Order: sequence, then C-alpha cells, then structure tokens
Amino acid sequence: MTGIDHDHQHSSWSDAQEKIIDWTRFPSKVRQTTWIDFIKTYPFEKTYLGPMSRWSDELRRLAVQIMSSPFPRMVYWGQEQAILYNQAASALLGSKHPNFALGNRFMDVWGPEIHEKHMKMIRAALDRGTVAEAKEMEAILERNGFIEETYWDVVLQPCSGPDGQMVAVLNTYQECTSSVFQHQRRTVIDKVQAIIPTVDSFPDLWTSVAKELRNNLHDAAYSLIYTAVNQPTESGYAHAIDRVDTFQLELQITSGVPAQTFESVVHAGEQFHRPSLGPVFAEARKTQQVVVLQQDRLPPELALLVPDRGFVTTACVLPVASVSGQQIAFIVLGMNPRRLFTDESRLFLSHMNDLISKAAALISLPEEQRRDQEKFEQINFALSQQLQIIALKAEKNEETFTRMARNAPFGMYMFDRDGNPKYVNNAYLRLIGLDRDTFEQAAARGLAWKDTIYEEDIDLASNIWTRIRDSKTAQTFEYRVKIPPVQPGEKPGIRTIETISFPEVDESGRIVTVQGWLMDISPRKRLESLMAQRLEDALETRRASENFIDMVSHEMRNPLSAILQLADGILGSLDIDLAKDPISLPADTVNMMVDAAQTITLCAQHQKCIVDDILTLSKLDSSLLVITPDKVHPPTLIEKSLKMYDAELARADIEANLVIEQSYLDARLNYVMLDPSRVLQVIINLLTNGIKFTRDCPTRKISVYLSAFEKPPVGGQRSVTFIEPRPRQSSLSTSPEWGPGGEVYIQFAVQDSGKGLTEDELKLLWQRFSQANPKTYKQYGGSGLGLFISRELTELQGGQIGVHSEAGVGSTFMFYIKARRCVDEPKSRQTSFSAPTATSPVLLPHTASAARRANVSEGSVHTLSSLASTVPPEDIHILIVEDNRINQRVMSQQLRKLGCVVHTADHGQDCLDFLQTTVFTSNSKNIPLSIILMDLEMPVMDGLTCVRRIREYEATGQVTGHVPVIAITANARSEQINIAMEAGMDTVVTKPFRIPDLVPRMQSLLSEYRAK
Repeated sequence: MTGIDHDHQHSSWSDAQEKIIDWTRFPSKVRQTTWIDFIKTYPFEKTYLGPMSRWSDELRRLAVQIMSSPFPRMVYWGQEQAILYNQAASALLGSKHPNFALGNRFMDVWGPEIHEKHMKMIRAALDRGTVAEAKEMEAILERNGFIEETYWDVVLQPCSGPDGQMVAVLNTYQECTSSVFQHQRRTVIDKVQAIIPTVDSFPDLWTSVAKELRNNLHDAAYSLIYTAVNQPTESGYAHAIDRVDTFQLELQITSGVPAQTFESVVHAGEQFHRPSLGPVFAEARKTQQVVVLQQDRLPPELALLVPDRGFVTTACVLPVASVSGQQIAFIVLGMNPRRLFTDESRLFLSHMNDLISKAAALISLPEEQRRDQEKFEQINFALSQQLQIIALKAEKNEETFTRMARNAPFGMYMFDRDGNPKYVNNAYLRLIGLDRDTFEQAAARGLAWKDTIYEEDIDLASNIWTRIRDSKTAQTFEYRVKIPPVQPGEKPGIRTIETISFPEVDESGRIVTVQGWLMDISPRKRLESLMAQRLEDALETRRASENFIDMVSHEMRNPLSAILQLADGILGSLDIDLAKDPISLPADTVNMMVDAAQTITLCAQHQKCIVDDILTLSKLDSSLLVITPDKVHPPTLIEKSLKMYDAELARADIEANLVIEQSYLDARLNYVMLDPSRVLQVIINLLTNGIKFTRDCPTRKISVYLSAFEKPPVGGQRSVTFIEPRPRQSSLSTSPEWGPGGEVYIQFAVQDSGKGLTEDELKLLWQRFSQANPKTYKQYGGSGLGLFISRELTELQGGQIGVHSEAGVGSTFMFYIKARRCVDEPKSRQTSFSAPTATSPVLLPHTASAARRANVSEGSVHTLSSLASTVPPEDIHILIVEDNRINQRVMSQQLRKLGCVVHTADHGQDCLDFLQTTVFTSNSKNIPLSIILMDLEMPVMDGLTCVRRIREYEATGQVTGHVPVIAITANARSEQINIAMEAGMDTVVTKPFRIPDLVPRMQSLLSEYRAK
C-alpha cells in the first residue's frame, strides 16, 4: 500500500473517531431509531437495572454494542442477571417483551430450571477460560403470524469489570433453523432410501414407510396411508385402480393420531363436493404430483388439533403409482403447524414421494425384471449422486478460488500468449494504479500492461515476456510501474513490483496462458536504499575517524620522537662532560639536569602510551585487531615487561618481583602459543598503573604472579573477582596457526602496595575514557583507556580480567587468557624451574632494578652512558631521509655521537640521487653507505615510492646488491606497517623511538645481510 493510501486510511480513521456513538450519554448527538427511543424512555428505574443515568461504564458499553447489532443479542447484568436486549432479540421473548422481560431477572423470566442450566454453562465457561456454547438449541417463537419452531446456536460470553471480575454475560444468538431442517430431511431420505432393497411386499413397504415417518419426520404432525381396495400383488397389478372417475380407498396405517379419527374407507372422485378427501385424491391421481392443501382447500377432517403443536393448517397428499401409471396408494401428511411450509418443504416431499413410488414399482415388477430394475436404479442413483457431488464441489471450488483471487492481498493475473488480459484481480489493478474501466480500455488498445510500466523498464519486461514464451519456464523479475497522480499537476509516482510469471502449456507444448502474481516491494526497496545509505554514511564516518586518528597520531609521534632523542642527548652530553671534566659543573646541578631530562623522557613515554591506546581503541572499534599466536616463554615475557620499566622502577625505588606459582610449575609448561604483543600490552598497562600509584607510598613493592590452569579460572585467588565478559561471535585458538597442542589458561596478576582504590573509584574502572580519580595535580592520569583496552584485549583472547583493591593497602589486577601448549618447542632455551623440587612458588627478584636502587642518580647517569657502548666496532654510514628538519637534525646529532657517519636527504628523490653516488653503484665517487633510515610521508617523493624504485634498480642492475632500508614512520597501524613491508622496507621502526632502541635494530639488519 502506498503512503497516499496510508494517509487516506489515517484520515478516515480520524474522522471515524470523532463520531459519537454512545447514545446513553449523548442522546442528542447520536442518530435515533425507534428502538433506541423506546429503550431511552423505558422506565428502567422500576427494574433491576436501575435508571439509565446511574448505569456504569461497562453496562453503557454493552448497551451500545448490542443495540447496534442486527442479530439477537442479550446482556444478563449483575448478580441478579437482569436482562437487557436489542430489537432482534425481542422476538425471542414473545409476549414476555417488554414488561415481563426488559430489566427483570433471568430467573423470573425463564424459571428456575432454565436458570440453573444457564448458570451451569457460565460456571463451565469461567473454569475453562472460554465462552460457553449451545448448538441447535430449540426455541418456540411467535413470529410470521404464528407460533414457530426455531433453532439457534447460542454463545454465552462472560464480561469483566474494572477489577477483572465478571459483571455480566453477553448472550449472542445465531439462527440455524434452516440447517437443522435440512439435516432432519436428509436423515428421512436416507432412511427411506435404505428400506427400499429390504421390502418385497406392499404391506412391508407401508409398515416400513410409516415407521420412518413416525420416528424421523419432524415436518409432519401426523401421517395417513390409504391404499386401493383391490391392490396388486407381487406378481402383478391387475386389480389396482383403473382409470375411472370413481375409486375406493382403504385406510391402512395412521401415525400421530388415532385411527378412528378418520373414515376407514374413502370413495374418491372429482364429482364429490369439496373440500373433502375424495376430490383431493382424484386430483393427486390426475397430476401425479404432491398436492398441497391450505386454507379453504384444506378438508375439515385434516385440520386437526395436535397436542403441543396446535391446529394443522397445511396438509399434503403424495400419490404412489405403479410403473404403468395406475394408482396404488396415497400418503396424507398433516404438516407440522409450527413450521412454515416453503418451497424447500415441497421439494423434500417430492423427492420422498419419488423414492416411495420407485419402491412400489419394484415390488409390482416380476422378480427378474425387478432385479434388473434394482441394479439400474442403484447405478442411476449412484451416478446421479456422484454427478451432483462433483458438480457441487466444482461449483464450490470455483466460488472459493474466485473469492480467494478477488480478495487476495497480492496481484493475480492471467494473460493469453499474445499478452491480452483474461483475468486480473482487484489487487493487481490497485498495484498498477488503474481502475478496471481504465485498464479494460487500455487492454482494448493492446496496451494492457505495457502502458503502465516505467519507460526505463519496458525493454526489460518485453525481454522477460519473450523469454517466457521461448523457454516455457517460470521467471521472477522486478520492474517499476507508473502511478497516476492523486492531484492535478502532481508528478506520477513510481512503485517497484516483483512478479512471478509462469506459462500454462497444453498437451502439444503450446502456451495457452501466462499466469502469475504481483507484489509491491517498494517498502523493501526504500528500506534497502536507506540501509545502504546508512552503511555508506557509517563507513565514511569510520574512514574520517580513522584518518583523523592517523593524522593526530602522526603529528604527535614526530615531535615526541624528537623530544625523546633530545632528552637522551642531554643525558649523553652530561655523561660525556662528567667523564672529561668532573668539576665542570656542580654535582647538584648535574643531578638536577639529569632529573629534568629523565622527567622529560618519562612524560614523552607517557604521551606515547596515550597515543598507542587511542590507536588500539580505533582498531577495536573497527574490529581490525587481530590475535596472532607465537611460541612464547611466559616468564621471559614478564621479565621483558619489567625490563622496560627498569629506569622508572629504580627512580621510584620500587621493588619488583616475578612469582611463579605452584600451579604453573605443576602444569609443566615451557613454551605456549599466545599473542605476546597483546599480552605484553595488558601487562604494561597494569604495571604502569601500579608504578603510578605506588611511587609516593611508604612501602613500594610490585609483584607479578604467573600461574596456569587446565580449565578457565573462576576467580577468588587473592580475593579478585572477574568481571563478566561480553559475548564474542567467534572462538579463538581454533585456527591451524595455534597448533594442535592442548588448551591451557595462563593467568597473570600484578599486585602493588600503592594507595588502593575506593568503592566509588572501582565503579569507574573498565569504562572507556574513565579514570579511577580524574585529578592529575599529584600524579599523571591516563587517557582513561588503559583498563578498558586491557579488558577488550583479555576477552578477545578468550579470558577475563578483574581487580581487588583496598584503599590505603594496595591493588591486585588479575587476568587470564586462553593459550595452547607448544608441541614443537624451541630447544635453545631451557628453564631452570621447569622441573621444580619444592612445592612452594618460585620467587624471581628483578635484580636490575635492585642494582639501580643503590644509587639512583649515579645509576641513571651510567645507564645513559651506555649509549657510547652501543657504537658498533666498525663505522656505520647512514643516510637519513626525513623532511622534518628538527627530527633530521636531532637524529643526526645522536647517531654521530655514537660514531656513525650520517648523511641527510629531504625527500625520496634526494635519496635516489644520493644513492647514485654511493658504493651501491658504479659511480666513481663510491661514497660509503651502510643503511638508509627513511620517513614515509614526504614531499616530492614519499618513502614508499622511493623504496619501490630502489628495489626496481636492484632488479634491473642499476644498483648493486641489496640496500638495507629501515622505515622510520609515525604511521603505527599494523596495516600501514604491512604496506611498508610489502613496498620493500626491510623493517619498520615507529615513532617515537630512542636511539638505544634503534641501533640494535640496525646492527641486527646489517649482520643478517653481511652473513648472506
């Protein structure tokens, strides 16, 4: 249905809602009828219902409801069951209406016996929770000018009030008199039909017929059977009534009245005065049809008073003749005075008369002829019955399918092979926007369906039609139709239709018709378009967000890299100065400068962590974070994380320990398959928090606990409760890269002696952009992402994370991840605790930090002086390709301090030009060059293009050997790193970085290629 249709329905409904229908409240605003006027003025105040002004809302609604129905409806109100009914139901009450019924109690109107049955039905309905029903209930009514026998289907429906309890019963009546009569008459016909083969004499026939009339015929109050005085025997009918004017009949059997009521012998003939039975019998013999006697044609002797029914007003005479047409008997029926004699009554009697006449004819035939006649009659009857049933079924099926097609909610059509319409239903016309007259006019012009199709889709529809005719197969396709404008001047609308068309083929393979269905899929198309647009908007928003994050990350990493390297340079300069001239600066000044430089380094690293967290969060939001398993020795992984914080632990005088618990020793693990970078990221986040909140406490201690389990830990260790994980769509550790080893759960716990967290602060943990304490004037806060990302990474690896904390005591953060045992472990590493001899946990103190605690200032200076020890034994010639002059200058200074020979280039083209002058080419200059450090994003020529050119030169021989190239970039996404590696970079170092971290990477790369 179109939007216009919806608007029209909405308007129609709004108009309907404004109409007032409650005549009990607003009599002047409701159209009045004679019955409503009668009800409004009836003195209900004298009845159990009380005055109308005091009627409850429920009673008013029921009154309005039943008075508007054309069918009999009654309401039994309240505990007294006071009766309220509509005009159609007044006929059911007869003389009780209105004074004795309207507003009075059910018991007073119908009596205790009926009232008890009525209440029993209601109680049963309440027990079942359904309505109570009574099928084909007999009711004697005064209507149509006489006392009439009727039948009704009755439904009693309890009605509830505001408190949910029953306040009334709604009684609905549906008359079924006609169907009851038909059923009774079919029963009589079947009974009479059944006795025909069982009788072989006239006395048996009359006795059997009288019995069935007495037991089953409800249409007759009494029955009489008169036979000819000299009626024929089984072998003939010579003594039957001849075709003379007068004849004599004898009363054989009576039913429903005493036999002495009628004369035993009747002389029949047309010369007798009417009304009497003689002339009636003569008329029936002459016409051989059922004679109906009513009013002045009814003989007085037939107008009898039947007990419980009244005087007979209609009688019928059924003539029974032989095969040759001679009269054998007459059956007189005094019709039930409480049933209206109709055409159906006459047809029923005619049918029954035929059956009895056939039975009499069979008896009068010779035996052999009788058998043949019986077979013939049986076959004829069976065929006629079958034909009648088939005809009725066909007619009923045709009506059913026609009605179904007419009322179907989707379009149905039938075209001949040339495209001319043979049938379309109303829904088809509604979908193409035409009325039937307009469609038929278009069909007469040969444009029945083409005229409605959108111009751009006409060729499509024509091709599909041709394909159906050629392939004789069903086709499903979509096209658009033009919808005529509702208002003049408006543009035609467009509706998208989906159709299924299939050909009907005759025996010769020729298409007779093409049939099918139409469905309006415009709402679905609009929804698909909207979803596609929203998806595109979401993708564009995500792309914009990623680009923004990349830009911010890139722009922050460049200055952070310079800051870190300058701080290292300051520390290195102070170290060298002290070595050359210990008295050049006062010790306090040196220590203050060293402290300032170390603080700068810590701040820059802290800023780097925030940038890394934002980048990780971006990957999580985009579902781009991938878990990559590798062979890992968990204790070494923890040692590595502690090693990264050596300087900060020493400076804060924090004791750090690794504790390998008994469960890990019992598991006999050495190497396992897990993602070391993601696990390390979580441990680093927890260590960062531990250091931050422990550095200012009297007791400064951090312990990292390592344990292992065969099944997922349930929490409880060290009073830690795991938080419920979010549902994940897929399970990890099932892909082949994880190996065939058994599953194992590795658990890490970071316990500190810091200031702990309060209950309110604990509530903010694990939330995005939330900190336990947002105040940062005493110590640095974070981005509010660390613990949120830790939770995401933990759950992404099939684990959980939790915390236990007490304010002033400390905190324990614990998490576990799912891993697999490593089947083919590396043989290069053997651990001393793989086979423990004690049952207690193994404590491995972090000695490096302990050594540093002996003298923080001195230790820090010596650590920085280790820069000089990283100088390689031979000179390293480096080309730095960097467009940022600050980074270029700072990096050059630091590398030159280490003894490296450094050249610089501003972009990729400068790099290629310089390369032509180095030992990698046949140029006469042959400038030494060991390695290239190349930025990626530069003007003129970027780093990726440059490294591709270098690899092309190597392939074509323009460059001799392999030129080692390390990407120095602020683009830190894994996919960006992969792009750099695919372009030809040997390795990638992301900004910000420290020179002591860069030099080993260069040495390793140069050693690798020199070995080759």
